[in-house]
Amino acid sequence: YVPCKSMEFSPYNKIFSRIPGGDNIFKGHSTFIGEMNEIRNILKSADDNTLIIGDELCSGTETDSAISIVTSGILHLINKKSSFIFATHLHEISEMDRINKIGLPVVLIIMFSIIGIMKSAVNIGYGEAGVLFKTFGEGTVVDEPALGEGFHLILPWNKVYLYNVKQQEVFESQMQVLSSNGLEISLDVSVLYQPKADQLGLLHQTKGSNYLDIVIVPNIRAVARSVVGRYTPEQLYSTKRDAIESEIFDELKKGVEEQYVQINDVLVRDVTLPNTIKQAIERKLSQEQMSLEYEFKLESARKEAEKVRIDAKGKADANRILNSSLTTNILRDKGIEATTKLSESPNAKVIVIGSGKDGLPIILGNQ
Repeated sequence: YVPCKSMEFSPYNKIFSRIPGGDNIFKGHSTFIGEMNEIRNILKSADDNTLIIGDELCSGTETDSAISIVTSGILHLINKKSSFIFATHLHEISEMDRINKIGLPVVLIIMFSIIGIMKSAVNIGYGEAGVLFKTFGEGTVVDEPALGEGFHLILPWNKVYLYNVKQQEVFESQMQVLSSNGLEISLDVSVLYQPKADQLGLLHQTKGSNYLDIVIVPNIRAVARSVVGRYTPEQLYSTKRDAIESEIFDELKKGVEEQYVQINDVLVRDVTLPNTIKQAIERKLSQEQMSLEYEFKLESARKEAEKVRIDAKGKADANRILNSSLTTNILRDKGIEATTKLSESPNAKVIVIGSGKDGLPIILGNQ
């Protein structure tokens, strides 16, 4: 049913459509709340160069309320001179003259009631917290915990400011800092941070939602310049990166701890030196490694010579001790003992008696 004889339209700047949808369990919204949110956004954005296409608006509520809501929406669009096409089972809406005369006050009351309920309903998503602002009270609430995840009801004239309280990252790329000798160095740093949930009201009151640009980023830059200025380019390039991370973390954490923000970690992703300096450092490091290798070889050679010297000295000392303990009688006795054992051997042998200098036999044989 189309309660009009004709329709004039031209190209539009904006086109909105609304078709029946389901609920949003993740946000805690029923089907009706979801539909009201979409209708509110459409009515708020509509103007005289807008086309709205709707299908079965308010099909999920009882007839009287549905007629009132849809009629108030139509009146709002008429006042804005918007173009709209609605398909609906609410044929009573075609009696606009009667509704305007009799039901308009009721429609307005219902419309404002719905708007008030919608402004009073606040849904806070996962990883978020809300700071309550009391328009006719003390303003930002700082003496109560922030609103947690889930659905909340507030007075229509109050407002809730949402904050992400999960861990977040800010990446500062190519920060220009100076080393201890005045050389310009490019530094890439990531900082993991999050607002302190139990002090969110104070953060909102003193810093605001753009606390990242007010508190964290300026401190990152100041601390990075201070820490890097203590080291030479060679230290930054080779051995001191972990120390830089640790010092930036400690000083940054100390600098923001009284500003209702916590720093979880600092990561130095890259240190970029001018190519000429980088090449000079690499050459120096290479030469140092060669020098260390040469010193190692010299030390090894010294240790090997010391080993040979000690071995020779041990042998000399052993021979000297042995010579001092051997006498002519001992040697003769040992010779007699050896001759006796040889004579008892079954192997063939030749014995020359008394041919030795000391009178001991000379034994010749193949065994």
